[in-house]
Amino acid sequence: MSNYKIYKGTYLYFVTFTINEHIPLFTNAVYRDIVINSLKFSIENRFLRIFAYVIMSTHMHLIIFDAQFDNQRLQKTINEFRKFTGNALLKQIKKDNQNLQEKFIETRRTDREHRIWAVGFHPIGIENEKMLVQKINYIHENPVKAGLTEDPLTWIYSSANYWETGEEGALPIHHYLDVGDC
Repeated sequence: MSNYKIYKGTYLYFVTFTINEHIPLFTNAVYRDIVINSLKFSIENRFLRIFAYVIMSTHMHLIIFDAQFDNQRLQKTINEFRKFTGNALLKQIKKDNQNLQEKFIETRRTDREHRIWAVGFHPIGIENEKMLVQKINYIHENPVKAGLTEDPLTWIYSSANYWETGEEGALPIHHYLDVGDC
């Protein structure tokens, strides 16, 4: 069974959404907020749950699950999130910066003019606690390894502070064991 698909029997996934060509789009709050607001919408209206996350300048990592462990719906929610945010980001880019828009021109496929997200999101099923801890640590250490902060707790676009202090950050966190409260 491939590690890069959502499959029956595993309900918690590590995913990565990367901006095409690794353009540092999320250094701008306007673009970052589009993604944050869309994730919040998906949490409130599409049963998406986030266990851990980090938003970097060119990508984001999340550990996610569906509130009712419905993997078909989780796949659909991810696809809708990527489609909506891709369109919303492109609309904002067109409004803000013609030069930036040109960096997203799609030359490899004919079904679209622009590509905001890199192809795929590489879902990796988390199948045990050791793997979960490794992915959480990887997520929370990402801004430190990138030289953006010395302490993961100070990176506000991360769940690190939540897991240390219980204080909610940019996105609400749900524990997969508390699914009845979701």
